[in-house]
Amino acid sequence: MIRSKTSSDHSCSCHGLSDTTVLQAISNLCEATNSWVCLRSLNGNEICTLPENEPALRALKPSYLKQPARSEKAPSSISQRHKIESIIVHNSEKIGLLELYVVDLEKADAIMTCMQQSIQLSLNQVTRYSQDREETFRHVIDATPIAINYLNGKTGKIEFINKAFQDTFGYALEEIPTLQTWVERAYPDDAVRLNVAAEWIQRIDSYRQQGRSVPSIRTQITCRDGSTRQVLQQIERLGDYRISSFVDLSALSDIESRMQTRYGMLEMLLTKASLDEVLASIVRRIENEACKGFKCSILLLNNARNTYVKSVAPSLPEEYNQAVCGMSIGLGVGSCGTAAYLGERVIVENIMTHEYWRDYLDLAKIGGVQSCWSEPILSSKGHAIGSFAIYNEAPATPSDDDIELISFAAKLASVAIENRLAQRKLEEQAFYDHLTGLVNRRRFFELAEVSLQESIEQNYPLSILMLDIDRFKEINDRFGHETGDRVLQALARCASSLVGKNDVVGRFGGEEFTILLPQSDRKRAASLAKTLRQALSELRTPSSTGIDVQFTASFGVVCNDAKNRSIDDLLSKADHALYQAKGNGRNCVVSYTPQKPTSFTPNISNR
Repeated sequence: MIRSKTSSDHSCSCHGLSDTTVLQAISNLCEATNSWVCLRSLNGNEICTLPENEPALRALKPSYLKQPARSEKAPSSISQRHKIESIIVHNSEKIGLLELYVVDLEKADAIMTCMQQSIQLSLNQVTRYSQDREETFRHVIDATPIAINYLNGKTGKIEFINKAFQDTFGYALEEIPTLQTWVERAYPDDAVRLNVAAEWIQRIDSYRQQGRSVPSIRTQITCRDGSTRQVLQQIERLGDYRISSFVDLSALSDIESRMQTRYGMLEMLLTKASLDEVLASIVRRIENEACKGFKCSILLLNNARNTYVKSVAPSLPEEYNQAVCGMSIGLGVGSCGTAAYLGERVIVENIMTHEYWRDYLDLAKIGGVQSCWSEPILSSKGHAIGSFAIYNEAPATPSDDDIELISFAAKLASVAIENRLAQRKLEEQAFYDHLTGLVNRRRFFELAEVSLQESIEQNYPLSILMLDIDRFKEINDRFGHETGDRVLQALARCASSLVGKNDVVGRFGGEEFTILLPQSDRKRAASLAKTLRQALSELRTPSSTGIDVQFTASFGVVCNDAKNRSIDDLLSKADHALYQAKGNGRNCVVSYTPQKPTSFTPNISNR
């Protein structure tokens, strides 16, 4: 994972310039253009240098790099890099400085333009993602039936109050813009206000010293109309923000339990738990909150939004869950299929007599249910992406509280699903090559390190293939880079189709690829390399000129027979064998043999 250096420049962080997505986009361009970047804040502090962990960068000087390492694939005669600078502007505001070091000065402007465009696209994506998360979070808070205000701890401003807060106390947000204003309105008597503040300060200091969370406090709030309410106030910290909740003590037992349950569900969204774990937690917590013997389910639709592909319902029989998966939605397809199809809530009080369940009575018997209330799970764009349902073992009509519970659960599930999908998309952009879809160099190293450690601990072999397309530059020069990209994609598809399910194909950089083969000895690795070499030589890739392009590749094979404890060492040996294959005439496979070292000296320009 790319990490920026710690900086005191808060504005840079606020604008997302140090976000992983932005840094990964720059790093990918650096690797593709054989360039180097220093990203700085407006005050000149260094945020990071990209790409990371390159041998040549360890000898970096202010305006040039020493002789490039082999992995840069630069001609050995190049010993200087040219430096150009540019200011990064986003939303009409200067947010940082970009120092670009390039080998070819003639291409500097084009590379800088690409860098700036990539940064802008990434910053826009980060901004949209942040705004979407803020909007969905506020949407969930607003749907909560507990009075809540949302305070910025740094500025002292109250940024949000939910509907329940306005209904409970009567204040609009503009009437209590700051914490000071709210406290003065809620506790108009000076003596009372000082006592309440003192009690809070004492509790906070005492419990923090003990390493415990601060409990709720019973207090009396003055409402806008002059009336007072006895409430139970709880303050929770969320980063720089403070979330205060106020529970009317007249319904303390029920609402306090519900508040704890929903806080737990909201906290679950902020963890690294998988989507299945989050959805299962939502289902169980809703069942526990209701305390009525409900059985709940969350059904997820496929990408086409027409068929259920996953059922999360731990209280229903597995046979029921399996039967639901693969079922298409539509009018009259039970409660859930109809709700997702119509995009609206469907209440079936008696399954045995309702037309929507006429063809699914056997399924209801498997589940042991006789009523089903279903709410569609809608995305932020209003598309159905699943459904939430509450089942009963007997015919039943939902109360207003039940309806609110179904609505809340569906909205929370929507936030969880979209949040995890957004995280997955960002991870894909950070770990996968956008052109070929293969894991990128950084991700390959991470997976290889894990596999190597496992192979050492469990005493099984591990092999690595390194392959390089022969005379790839000639393909680009003759047919254009678009055709060159097709060749890279064709190789990626071919390699992926031949490897096993535990093997990993990665794009190492440019036209060089690596294949990680866990639990594979030298014989199996060499056999796969020969099979892939033959398959690649038979490929025909169409070019923009109408001529089919043929290409070959050279392979280096290494096996962890000597129990090497470094992936860098294994890759170095695989690369050594690859260069020997190039020296042997290309389009061949060479296995590294430490007993017979070669004196072959590679010529990078002839690859």
